[in-house]
Amino acid sequence: MKKIIQNSLLGMMMFLAGIPAFTDEAPSMVKNPSFEIINQITGLPESWSTLIRQGKDKNANCQFSVSRKAQDGNSAVAISVPDQEKTGALAEFCQFVSVKPRTKYYFAVYMETPAYVNAWPCAVAEERTSDKGYPKYSTPSSHQALSAEKVIPDQYQLFETAFTTGADTFFINVSLRLQNLGSGSVQFDNVILLEQPE
Repeated sequence: MKKIIQNSLLGMMMFLAGIPAFTDEAPSMVKNPSFEIINQITGLPESWSTLIRQGKDKNANCQFSVSRKAQDGNSAVAISVPDQEKTGALAEFCQFVSVKPRTKYYFAVYMETPAYVNAWPCAVAEERTSDKGYPKYSTPSSHQALSAEKVIPDQYQLFETAFTTGADTFFINVSLRLQNLGSGSVQFDNVILLEQPE
């Protein structure tokens, strides 16, 4: 299985490996990480919010849904956008998770995209100082982004990274997103966020 590690928005490495063994010893800190618990009213996964933000058109046409084409289990989440001019906006499934400052964490997700996407599919761990109001980014602003310029189309791939939180980081916004909205789709499954053992 191809594993892609990106420790920053600029640096990327690719190699063959598997999920670290310590991930089997503790549940993910993310609630409903495999999207198996569905809200019967909204039809979307419990514990996850949906949001469109940034860009010149925050009302960009996109659809949030639950997909039955999962990496395993019965459910994954999907974001899809029909053909449209790029807006610069992003659409996301997101969840705030409480973390500790100056602590190393492991972040991973399975992601699937078609052969052509006129947008940027990625998963991002945004370090934040709080989860109230419009939470401020930690200083320095840190975005641990999982993405790739080349993917195997229509096949789930594991994307992962390890990072150490900043001195004023108390929350991580786990953001599963389609960014710079043009057209295309992305699916996510099995999100892992864990404190990494010493």
